[in-house]
Amino acid sequence: MFNKNYLALLVSSLFLFPSCIKYYKLANTEFHQGQAHNDNRKALEDAKKKIAIYDEFSTKAIFDIMYLSDAVKTEYVNKHAEKKGLDLNAKNGLLSKELEQNKFWTTFYVLADLRDRRKTSLNDKNSPWSFYLLLKNAATLQPITIKEIDVEPEYQYLFGSRFTTFQRYYEIKFPAKDLNNNLYINNNEPFELVISGAHKETHVKFNDPMQANAANKYNVNSKGKILSDEDFYWL
Repeated sequence: MFNKNYLALLVSSLFLFPSCIKYYKLANTEFHQGQAHNDNRKALEDAKKKIAIYDEFSTKAIFDIMYLSDAVKTEYVNKHAEKKGLDLNAKNGLLSKELEQNKFWTTFYVLADLRDRRKTSLNDKNSPWSFYLLLKNAATLQPITIKEIDVEPEYQYLFGSRFTTFQRYYEIKFPAKDLNNNLYINNNEPFELVISGAHKETHVKFNDPMQANAANKYNVNSKGKILSDEDFYWL
């Protein structure tokens, strides 16, 4: 039978002595946490961007964007293989399939928090926000598809604390090649994802060498730090 006095003592200690022991350290010793996989998400920060769009002091929309680059796809496969227990042949087969898709599509996952009172979706005909790519020589490229999706657990993990249940999740796909079979984006050259409304637009840069060594790569406008998982209490 579970000792209720022990539970009461444990809960009380969390409130009475918050500076003496960290809750996540106590959780590790008293509650089985499982064995953590390798965390390589910091290497993917250049592929993840956050942008908030305001109208004076009013928040219009918040977007968390992940560019599904080869590096992101590779880490997704690593996590999926760990999760499913895939052997090396199966893992390499999946990786080959994922990287092959990048030869035909340039893909983004977008977590959207829209503050529009009409509650429209980004894939609606009259969505308040549109997306397009700004390439070299000021060329533009429109998406082939924008669809609402369920984000796989592996990608939820790669988004980290930016993934919440208050957002709506989208996959935005652009063609990787033109009609002459030439790549729109060559050798990791810089490009911009433009988010445009009727009244304003914002540009989100990828593969930008000027931002590669920025102190806060994930949100260049934020003054806060990127919190690690141990700073959150998971229910």
